[in-house]
Amino acid sequence: MFAETVVIMNPGNSITSISKGDLKKIFLGKSKVFTNGSPADPIDMSEGSTTRNAFYQDMIKRSPEKMKAYWAKQVFSGNGIPPHDVGNAADVKGWVKGNAAAIGYIDSADADDSVKVIPVN
Repeated sequence: MFAETVVIMNPGNSITSISKGDLKKIFLGKSKVFTNGSPADPIDMSEGSTTRNAFYQDMIKRSPEKMKAYWAKQVFSGNGIPPHDVGNAADVKGWVKGNAAAIGYIDSADADDSVKVIPVN
């Protein structure tokens, strides 16, 4: 199984924590900026991954099926573009490390000093 899903950002980003509400807005495409006004670029793990499912269930409060339906409707109506789907934890960390605006999630066991783990409150 997995330890815990953690939210990660580029170490150079000045954000030190994020509220569940703001995290939800970013991952649902309702906000494209962090509370400090800097751009937010949400990153997803591959569809069907255990960590992705846990993140959406725990943090966003939506099942994988509801997220898929939500994004299908948003894309079809021209109201949004889903987060970048970049693959596994190593891919997410690589993307976050190379993009100051990126925000993603990984299993806590995969966290290292190449990214910054931020608390969600």
